[in-house]
Amino acid sequence: MGKPIILPGQSFRVGLDEEQQDCVEKLKEALAEAERGQVSAVAIVVCMPNGYAHLVGGRNAGQLNLGLDSCKRAILDNLEKPVVRL
Repeated sequence: MGKPIILPGQSFRVGLDEEQQDCVEKLKEALAEAERGQVSAVAIVVCMPNGYAHLVGGRNAGQLNLGLDSCKRAILDNLEKPVVRL
């Protein structure tokens, strides 16, 4: 793999913050399930400094749609939690 590309307006930092580490762990868990043959469809949204991207794999539209609705509810629940800073 080549050197990282640093886009204008972005800084390069070494290591991952807590939220980024959480994202990596969740992706690893999902990949492990897929490699065990337990995943037949997937929808992924990634949020980046300059926007977002999404991808869909598989064709189980019913489960994907219900999963997305559940995901949207989880996002809203997470946003409504009180923030406690130490």
